[in-house]
Amino acid sequence: MTKKELDAQAKILAESQEKFVNTVHMLVDALQAFREYVHSFQDSMAAQQAVMDSCGQEFKAANQTFQAALKVFTEGFTAVGENTEKLDKFIARMEAYFGSGTGLEYDN
Repeated sequence: MTKKELDAQAKILAESQEKFVNTVHMLVDALQAFREYVHSFQDSMAAQQAVMDSCGQEFKAANQTFQAALKVFTEGFTAVGENTEKLDKFIARMEAYFGSGTGLEYDN
């Protein structure tokens, strides 16, 4: 090889090495960007999980509220039923003493 050919090959080798170094720098930059993306995604998922946990707690609280309301309504309906039975007995007793009231309708 002549000096000229050797210098040309050295130049090609230097350019190739420069391209390799640039490619490695771009790869490192891409990996760093991907790492930042993954970290931001993790942060996003953590925030999403916190929201989901909060919603779950609110749903549990709402369920407890509905269970308590159901209990109150059940007790109220039971009390209404008992009062209705007592009124029916009272009306039967009143009718036994005073009659059923038929024929006492007045035109006002």
